[in-house]
This record gives sequence, structure tokens and C-alpha cells, in this order.
Amino acid sequence: VRELRLALLQYRGLAAPPQGFYGQFFTRGRLLTYLRANGGSLKAATPRACECLDYIMDYGGGMLALAAAAGDGPDLFTPWTPTGFYGHDRRGVPVLYAKAAFDGGGLVAAHGYDSLYNYLRRFDLLVWHALWSASLRSGKCQYGLCMVVDAAPFTIGRFHRQLETFDRRQIASWPRKEHPLPEGIATVIVCNVPVVLAQLWAMFKYVLPRRDRERVHLFSSGSKSAYLKKLAAHVDLRQVPSCFSGEGTAPWRYGEGGDVPAASRRKSHRSSSKRLSWTDGG
Repeated sequence: VRELRLALLQYRGLAAPPQGFYGQFFTRGRLLTYLRANGGSLKAATPRACECLDYIMDYGGGMLALAAAAGDGPDLFTPWTPTGFYGHDRRGVPVLYAKAAFDGGGLVAAHGYDSLYNYLRRFDLLVWHALWSASLRSGKCQYGLCMVVDAAPFTIGRFHRQLETFDRRQIASWPRKEHPLPEGIATVIVCNVPVVLAQLWAMFKYVLPRRDRERVHLFSSGSKSAYLKKLAAHVDLRQVPSCFSGEGTAPWRYGEGGDVPAASRRKSHRSSSKRLSWTDGG
């Protein structure tokens, strides 16, 4: 770990790790994730970690985006991206929930690829900030969020549009085509999985590294008791929103997603670059 930290400091031209948010990427806990992701090899982990630091630390307007709780950018996308934090897991780390109704293809048509890409990079910063804050509160490095997905709204049409118009380009932008935060997600629990999604997962899961696919747990709509048992191992059900079969009383405030209307795509795309200026540091 020491050798990897020294290599990263030298690469970034730093005498010591930065203070605050970005300092977490030089801690023992975070550096261990790069070593584990590369089989413990310092030789393999060093260039990978350097590329990831570039992606994270050189993101234009990143902290501005992180701090933005309102504004044109989030308003454009939030109704169509039903994803957000709700409650905490048994470690005290915020839990990320999502409904599989994200129309990435429709949002690209409405606002352009770059605008959606910047918005989701902002969301990446929120995820890293959640892990950083939980680590500070607990006094130890917290590895990965628990993510819960309701797959009931999944459609093959949205999946295909998003794959062709957004996902391929986003993955190509990541360092070595892998997400820049190893172990950013510790567990993914997916409920109400339709047959077509289960079939897709069976076909394509081996494209992922073993360490990633072993974090994913799928449950059909007929396996509610098994889903709740798995979920309860990670999260007190009183901390789970009711729309995910939990006992939480706070409302779900992240929308329902769905197909972006064709009229919205044509109207919004013409002015999206101005309204999203904050996402690129404008």
C-alpha cells in the first residue's frame, strides 16, 4: 500500500495527500481496493489507480456538481432517473435504491449524450461522498454501498436503446473500460426480476469479472420472502421504503422514471447545453 501511495503522489506531483474529499483516494482502505482488483499486483494496480485518479480528480466542476442540490441540471434528469439514497444499512452507510425505469436512450435524445454523461458523473461523486462521509463517522474505511433495485418496470426496449446510445460510450470512457471506483458497490439486490432480465443476466454475466458478478443477487416476484431475508441481512426493514416492500415511513421522492416522451426529446435537446452549463464548470 505504501508503495502504491508513493507512486500516486509522484504521478500527481503531490508532496502529501490532499485534504478533504479527494484525500480518501490516498487512504489505505481505498488503495487496497485497487490492489485487490488487480490480484494484489503493484505493477498492475499502479497504472490503473493513476488513470482512475485522473478520472476522479480532473472532473471539471466536480465539487460544484456535488454541492448542487437544485438547479437546471438535476431538474432535467431527476424525474427520469428514479435512483437515490434512502436510510442506512447495518453499517451506517446510506443505501442506494433504484427502479429499473431509466430511459437512457430517451434522455440522450432529449438532452444529448454529454449532458447525461456529466449528470451521471455528478452522481458518481455523490456515491463517493456517501462512502467518504460514512467512513468519517465510523472511523474506518467503508467498502461499497448496498444497492437495491426493483426490476418490475424493466423493458427490453429501454434496455436496448440505452445500451446502443449511452452505455457503450460511457464504458469506453472509463479507465480500461472498468468503473473507476473498485468496490464502490458491495452488494446489489434485485427484486421482481422478470424472466427476460433473468435470461439476459444468465447470458451476459460472465462478461463481468467474477468479483463483480458475485455481488449481484436476483429474486423473481415470486421470491419475496427470500428477497426480504437477503435484504434484512444488510438493512433493517424499517429503513427500507415501502415501495421496495420495506417498513420505512418516509416517502419515495425520486420519481418513477419511464419512457421519455418523444415531444420532450425534441423540445429539450435544443436548449440543453445552456441549461446544463453548471455540470461542466460553467
